[in-house]
Amino acid sequence: MRQQDIMRERGFIPVLEVASITGRAPSTIYRQIEAGKISGQLVGGHWYVRREALAAYLGPAAEALGFEAVPKAK
Repeated sequence: MRQQDIMRERGFIPVLEVASITGRAPSTIYRQIEAGKISGQLVGGHWYVRREALAAYLGPAAEALGFEAVPKAK
């Protein structure tokens, strides 16, 4: 199993996907992590954001973007 898949199972989202969800550039997400505005974790040279941390960062906009802290079961 790939690292990215393992991290997803643990509730983490790769920064590139966070950028896509938020409509911001990846560099902006990296800066937000560095500034402490989004909690991120560096694993194997790649940054990940916990789903709950992204939901907290987005606040009320999370619902408008269709983002859920806990994804619905398929």
